Amino acid sequence: MAVLDTTPDQGDILFNSLRKLTVIEPFPARGEKAVNVHESARLTLRDYLRKTDPARWLLLSTNARNYLNERTEVHARIEALYHLFATDQIAAAAECELLTQEITCSMQPENTTALSLALEELANAGWLKGKARVEALLATFEVRSLRGDTAQLEDQALQVVNLAHAASHQSGIARAQRLLGDIYQTKGRLDDALQAFNEYLSICQNLTSADPSNAAWQSDLAVAHARTGDIYQTKGRLDDALQAFNEYLFICQNLTSADPSNAAWQRELGVAYSKTGDIYQTKGRLDDALQAFNEYLSICQNLTSADPSNAAWQRELGIAYSRTGDIYQTKGRLDDALQAFNEDLSICQNLTSADPSNAAWQRELGVAYSRTGDIYQTKGRLDDALQAFNEDLSICQNLTSADPSNAAWQSDLAVAHARTGDIYQTKGRLDDALQAFNEYLSIFQNLTSADPSNAEWQRELGVAYSKIGDIYQTKRRLDDALQAFNEYLSICQNLTSADPSNAAWQRELGIAYSRTGDIYQTKGRLDDALQAFNEYLSICQNLTSADPSNAAWQRELGIAYSKIGDIYQTKGRLDDALQAFNEYLSICQNLTSADPSNAEWQRELGVAYSRTGDIYQTKGRLDDALQAFNEDLSICQNLTSADPSNAEWQSDLAVAYSKTGDIYQTKGRLDDALQAFNEYLSICQNLTSADPSNAEWQHDLAVAHSKIVAIYEALQ
Repeated sequence: MAVLDTTPDQGDILFNSLRKLTVIEPFPARGEKAVNVHESARLTLRDYLRKTDPARWLLLSTNARNYLNERTEVHARIEALYHLFATDQIAAAAECELLTQEITCSMQPENTTALSLALEELANAGWLKGKARVEALLATFEVRSLRGDTAQLEDQALQVVNLAHAASHQSGIARAQRLLGDIYQTKGRLDDALQAFNEYLSICQNLTSADPSNAAWQSDLAVAHARTGDIYQTKGRLDDALQAFNEYLFICQNLTSADPSNAAWQRELGVAYSKTGDIYQTKGRLDDALQAFNEYLSICQNLTSADPSNAAWQRELGIAYSRTGDIYQTKGRLDDALQAFNEDLSICQNLTSADPSNAAWQRELGVAYSRTGDIYQTKGRLDDALQAFNEDLSICQNLTSADPSNAAWQSDLAVAHARTGDIYQTKGRLDDALQAFNEYLSIFQNLTSADPSNAEWQRELGVAYSKIGDIYQTKRRLDDALQAFNEYLSICQNLTSADPSNAAWQRELGIAYSRTGDIYQTKGRLDDALQAFNEYLSICQNLTSADPSNAAWQRELGIAYSKIGDIYQTKGRLDDALQAFNEYLSICQNLTSADPSNAEWQRELGVAYSRTGDIYQTKGRLDDALQAFNEDLSICQNLTSADPSNAEWQSDLAVAYSKTGDIYQTKGRLDDALQAFNEYLSICQNLTSADPSNAEWQHDLAVAHSKIVAIYEALQ
């Protein structure tokens, strides 16, 4: 303060004297000679001066503001804003809104923290009024939300809404509604979130209509459309979501065209492409999704090239790689997916190495490991998948140990347990899988007990019951499995009753019916199974009728027909079974015709051919059966040729050889049968050599040996 109210020479003398006081401490972050006054002493001095000599307090604040205005560093701009609040609260409120938007968009943790500390101090001082108090509180709470404290801010957000209304501060009301919507969204209260975001959107539309040239309000309008789109997406209203995200994209394109050098708007443009890509992905429009995600990736690459030291941009680049990887994964281009996910993983490793204490980046690193694990799992590289998932699990355990009250990290920990459980299940280590899934279940039981209104956590609880049911089913504990699946079904029924328009939850309900149907089928309660599968089919028909272009739902519809066909087959109603399997086959043919490069859909097509072949075989139509099984075999050969390392596809190929061998054997073509069974045996030997602990593959190996023995006996 001394250098602000005297000549430079006298200021140096006073400054050196002040350095000797016990309330002064070094401040190396701002330079070798920089010092700082202890916070409690500084606040006491400021408050004392404001009350006892307001004129001098105003003069010193003005001098400080003028001095800091000559500097462009972000911390100096924050300090200048701090002093402006003392001299002109109206001007400070306007500047605070702009600076907060700039700093939060830049995603630099040191800047957001500095802004939050300065404005929280002012808000707590008690002398800010009207718009100034609203802006200081909003900035503080927005930064806290960025740090992951969103769910804890409901009371504070409602307080700011009321203060903003009292101050007739329209943009403040809008941002407070946005914060309130974020809170409700985090809590799973989607209707409340949508109402808040629509309030935000309405105000932004009014503001931009009154002043279309105001770029900051245009930016807010874009974000408002994005927020409503997020809710529509979560509720499964994909067309509404796409419309909202396209509005977001359109505004961002206009803003970046008007000011291409604005990095924050370039980032928003990238995020807008990403959100439209998410919808295309969910609707099964994978080529459109990939195009959108590549636009996102290109923008992120440009941002990081222009500023390689910007950690936030680096993180955004990693996310862009992961999005393209998701599409490659869905299209069955597993090597491309793995390459993209490894780019994301590498970025996350670099970020956490540079700042190991950054919990958010640690969490992102865990997610990156998880994504690579997904690919290894799909490729049948189970040990690599387990290693990756254990890395994710370890990170989640460290984070929750450091902050047990963080519900989001508890949720992540639960999902990490579930992923390791999936691998144990596939490897036949059922007890390990059950233990992992019980950890998953226990965490979500605790979370839903603490917040029963959180719909997403309720859904996760249902999925946990489903996974436990899968293990009980495999262990032949069918009553336990049915009980678990009924818990899953009950939760899904509650969710869809509370929000019947939520397509994602309707689909989850369909899957729950399917799971209970599986148990009834295994227990021989075929009528109960058929009823459950018909519920599944009805839901899938409704979903595809509402959105015929959604490829993922078309696939679910195909599976529903397949399950009904299984029951008709078991009941001996072969014509009904064949009709159901042909529906399944027709859907798979349409999907693969629309996207021939999608390996997962190609595999589904092979399964559909195999199902029709089973019926032809049972009806004695051996030529038709052989033709169907050869279609399946051809698809499996193409898939394994494209990716020989994929153990799951190798296993499918083995089964395809086995089925053709069965037909040759029945037709008396024993040499052809022996050749097919030897192919079956060879693949089984390779698989069990690579993973001797896999019980399913060991069983297939034994079956292959027995089939060959039967042929030799027949030849003798």
